[in-house]
Amino acid sequence: MFNTVGLTSRPRVSDRKLRSDDAGKPPIPSASTVPQQPVKSSGVHEVSPEQLQEFILDALVFKSMTERQEEVAEAHKETFQWVFKKDASRDSGHGHNFLDWLRSKTDEESNTYWISGKAGSGKSTLLRFIYDHDTTTRELRRWAGSKPFTKAGFFFWTSGSLEQRSQTGLLRSLLYQLLDQHRELIELAFPSIWERYKIMSTKERVNAPISWTLADLMNGLKLFVQHVVAKAKICLFVDGLDEFDGDHAEIIRLFTNLIASGKGNVKACLSSRPWPVFQEAFEPLPHLTLHSLTLKDRRKYVVDKFKQDPRMTEILKKNIDEGSALMEEIVQRADGVFLWVILVVKSLLEHLKSDDQISNIKNRLDLLPTDLDEFFQYMLFTKQKQELAIVASQTFQMIRSREIISEFTGMRSF
Repeated sequence: MFNTVGLTSRPRVSDRKLRSDDAGKPPIPSASTVPQQPVKSSGVHEVSPEQLQEFILDALVFKSMTERQEEVAEAHKETFQWVFKKDASRDSGHGHNFLDWLRSKTDEESNTYWISGKAGSGKSTLLRFIYDHDTTTRELRRWAGSKPFTKAGFFFWTSGSLEQRSQTGLLRSLLYQLLDQHRELIELAFPSIWERYKIMSTKERVNAPISWTLADLMNGLKLFVQHVVAKAKICLFVDGLDEFDGDHAEIIRLFTNLIASGKGNVKACLSSRPWPVFQEAFEPLPHLTLHSLTLKDRRKYVVDKFKQDPRMTEILKKNIDEGSALMEEIVQRADGVFLWVILVVKSLLEHLKSDDQISNIKNRLDLLPTDLDEFFQYMLFTKQKQELAIVASQTFQMIRSREIISEFTGMRSF
């Protein structure tokens, strides 16, 4: 998942020992509030730099750090390939060319690329596709020139844990990924923490785990960038700024300041819904409007899924023109929302009958709301039998109650 040019392996968080959330323990003073006087060691030699590096990295990890990115659906075959084609988005009138941005040595103001799109348009899937693609690595290497480059990613998730939708979670994840590839900079990123813990014994460190504050993390990222820009280039990929649980103007300032401090050596590809706060900040910069660019992808998805179903294939053979019109209507009704296409196709195929005519399928399509929220309401409650709707309602209430209790107690293991 994490990649630095020149490395032969790609460490994964799942291969490391995850730090617990210290559930049930009394509050631990933050790294910035612990008294600064040296901790008396019990005669034990100073810890090795490698051990202390590992200790700090483990402290940055949280259990759900990679969960959202790993759960984002992979792109349907041969979709989103256009993002790497020359002038694909620019010629459409809905954005700047992403390939040019990846490889270009731009000024600081142009080192941010914004992917905007309606809810359900496929922003997370596109960002994962970009992040994992070999073309991204190749073009970033071209941008970096003689320097190595490091990339790191984070996917905000409003329905996830507090860390998955908070600035603290974002910074811990990015710092872990970046420092894991530049371990020699851990001491420089967290100098006071380093000095405090290097004279502790193993037992003392275990009994005094690091509890991060936002100030600790912000300062750590700032110091890391200051020291890394002389030796490497950094590219960040952050999905779902609109799902950040806080002041969106604040998260915009974070990346604006980060890019500026990188002096042309830091890039960021960000995604969000086209809300006014993001439009004002990012529309003057390189960007693309996703829901205006996926018409062919949506069409390919519908055709492929229908042809993979034997019953639908037989129906389409008997009604070629009507079948083509039906598929095109699904594509157009979506109005750029890829998730709607996926859900509608799934619903139509699940309720397909062997004696169906195209007209029967069309009637079922007409019943499905085109608004995504209304679609969920229809499928979960309106269409369901009363007893199933009650079960669904109770399930959602239990999930919500668990989240409230988890946030209040800090316990996420039940």
